[in-house]
Order: sequence, then structure tokens, then C-alpha cells
Amino acid sequence: MKPKTSTSSARVPAHLQAALHTGLRAGRKTAAGNLLSKLQKARLSQEAAAAFAHQEKVGLVEVPFGTSRSAAIAEWRRKQLAEAGFPASLTACTNHQFRGIRAHFEVLAGKDVQAFRNYMRTGRVKDHGAEEDTHERREELRALILRAVLEHAARITPGNAEYSPMIAHRVAEAGGMLTAAYVVAIAKQKCRGRDLASLTAGELAQILYTIRNRISAREGRGSKRGRNKSQRKS
Repeated sequence: MKPKTSTSSARVPAHLQAALHTGLRAGRKTAAGNLLSKLQKARLSQEAAAAFAHQEKVGLVEVPFGTSRSAAIAEWRRKQLAEAGFPASLTACTNHQFRGIRAHFEVLAGKDVQAFRNYMRTGRVKDHGAEEDTHERREELRALILRAVLEHAARITPGNAEYSPMIAHRVAEAGGMLTAAYVVAIAKQKCRGRDLASLTAGELAQILYTIRNRISAREGRGSKRGRNKSQRKS
């Protein structure tokens, strides 16, 4: 049984938003894992405040005139998170990112020993032998999968800079847009019913390859070599 695809490109933006929240990010769980708890967010906010105070003490930051101290710390924290490669808001960060974020602010607070310990606790997934199967690599691959779906949507959605009427026509003729829900279905088919949150880096790499290949087939781009028989007809 083939995963269902969207048959219309006119409602892509709203449909994508719904698919991302109900498919890849069902409930309070994201593709990268559970979101930070209130206690974790409070702890990281404290670490960030301590880091700001240390940076202020050595003359590297200051509270702008007319801005409250709490607002200045919050804005600085968001910038630090973004510069370190994390979501700018703690509400979008996950459990897997907690120690990395904590270590980042510990370094800025002059707590090098504590930071080193937290950095040492990130990386390879516990009880898994593959060297390349790290939390970071899994998150990177999930992000690439999501990016492939979003870029595919942009190419067939009027109003986007990447929009191509020709590609949009090909996609409509071939059965419609490949959505985030389609990605989830592919993952379950290929990995014995498991969702993206539980897949290893190797499995996610295979899903990424499959999705990119099928998007290219649906859009009529690239070589037909390597596609299965149904895709070659596209």
C-alpha cells in the first residue's frame, strides 16, 4: 500500500503547517525528541543569566540604556542560542539539546570544568555501537528531511520566489505534493512501523535519500536511474 499524497498544491502552506505539527511534531514531541520541561527551561535561563553577569563583569556585554535587565538577558540568550546552532527560543529546544545548551552558557560563565563534563555527555546515542549514530547527526538528518519537503512545497506554491509553474504542473499530473505526512508513512513502511523520533542516523540517511529521489521523480528532475519502476514513469 502506497502512502497517500496531496492532490492539490493550492493549499500547500496551511497543509504543510498542519502536517508538520500532527506528523513530524505530534503533540509535545518533536522529531528530535521531547521538548524541554519547565524545570529544564528554568535551569537554562538561570545558567544564561549567570553567563550574562560574568560577561558583563569582564566588560563584554552591558544592559542597553532604556532596556530592563531581564529583557537584555532574554535577548542576549536568544542570540547566543542562535549563534550556537540551537533554536533561538528555549520553548523549541529538546531534551537532547539540554546538556549542549547548558555547556555553552557554562563556558560563557567561566565554568570550564562543568562545561567540559556536559560536552562529554553529548554525542553518541547510549547503548548504540555505531560511531556516526549521534544525537546531533540524527537531528541534522531530520532537519535535512524537513528541508527537502519544505523546498519541494516552495517550488510548487505560487507566491514563493522558488515557484515554478512547470514543476507545479508536473507534480499535479504525477499525483500531488509529497508532504511531511508522506515522509512519516515512508519511515513506518521502511522501518517496521517506527516513527522518525526512533530511527538511527543510518536509517534516517536512507529515508533522506528516498525522499529526495521521490521528490525529484515527482518534479520530473534529474536522472531516472536508481528509481523504481513506478517512479520512472513520472
